[in-house]
Amino acid sequence: MVTLIFTSFNSETKLMKWNVEKSKNGIIVYSFLPEGERIKQIKVHSTVKGTLSAAVSVLKDVKNYPLWIYNCENSEIITQKTHLEMEYYTQSKTPWPLQNRDLVVSNRIYQDKAKKVHSISM
Repeated sequence: MVTLIFTSFNSETKLMKWNVEKSKNGIIVYSFLPEGERIKQIKVHSTVKGTLSAAVSVLKDVKNYPLWIYNCENSEIITQKTHLEMEYYTQSKTPWPLQNRDLVVSNRIYQDKAKKVHSISM
């Protein structure tokens, strides 16, 4: 069983009141609308069977994101700082009349092998 924890560099993340939008088949989708913003933030929680190394390998395999990330049309690594830290780019398809959305992410994977936990800061 693998549990991954995704965190934000934003220290306010722990203070946010997340609302459950949908819960189905062991997948829970939460949303949060920051004060003064028009776009919701989301987080997804799920537990899957597998190994930590397999889960980390999937997350590090940026070029294959379009195969499993919804509406991801393109993805590529911009900078590989270490084997656990990188910056990458994705482009997500959006419906007309909107233009596709670009996203640049800087993430770092933290490993606690004793507790068998991986945390990912984005």
